[in-house]
Amino acid sequence: METDPLQRLDHTMDALRAALLSGDLLALAPLEAILTAESGSLVAETPADSLARLRGKAAQSEVLLAAALRGLRSAQRRMAEIEAIQNGFSTYDHQGQRQAHSTAAGDLARRF
Repeated sequence: METDPLQRLDHTMDALRAALLSGDLLALAPLEAILTAESGSLVAETPADSLARLRGKAAQSEVLLAAALRGLRSAQRRMAEIEAIQNGFSTYDHQGQRQAHSTAAGDLARRF
């Protein structure tokens, strides 16, 4: 295991990127804890080029995290839509009156 905080941060940022690209969301929490602990151990004398490399990796991770969050929200919306359909749906007649319709469980299962 590396003893240099800069190397540990660098490897942890690489692991974060790999977890995001592979969709391993369960790996994010432990990585976040490591990043938080290690970022506090950087010293003022850390070389500027090393900090720039870490900032670049952080920016890439930010983009990947935002995309993962969009994907999760999209999945949540889709699950809510499916649940709403299972509970029935509504239409409106030519007079603007709401008409409730129920769905049979078997019909929905065949569609998906």
